[in-house]
Amino acid sequence: MIYEHAHWGHMGNVLHNIQELAEKIHPEDICELLSWYPNNEVLQRFGFLLELLSGERTLIEPIEDYFEEIKLKKIRLSDINPGDDPTKFIDAERNERIKELAEKWKIEITFVLDNDLDFPHYSLHIR
Repeated sequence: MIYEHAHWGHMGNVLHNIQELAEKIHPEDICELLSWYPNNEVLQRFGFLLELLSGERTLIEPIEDYFEEIKLKKIRLSDINPGDDPTKFIDAERNERIKELAEKWKIEITFVLDNDLDFPHYSLHIR
């Protein structure tokens, strides 16, 4: 879903699915994924989204460990040109937690994250 997000409209349409799947994922599933999946940009995006949407450390730690060996590079959360995405830019100043996670994962967010998601331990406030 993350790799093919343009077919879903934009990354925002994928967020609900990832949040639901996070409830069923186990750390062993993450380790298995990391052992064979070749696209580091997708894994980087997945790490960011998983930490944002679930906050479950046991799921996030294997991805963090994986990227200790590989230097993260700055990427956009969505490959869709921001000019082609009808949503607004995220107000990072009012969303410190999202900003912190984006910096940690070296993710540039170019669209509003859907604020009807159930974010753990913090709220998303859009202007």
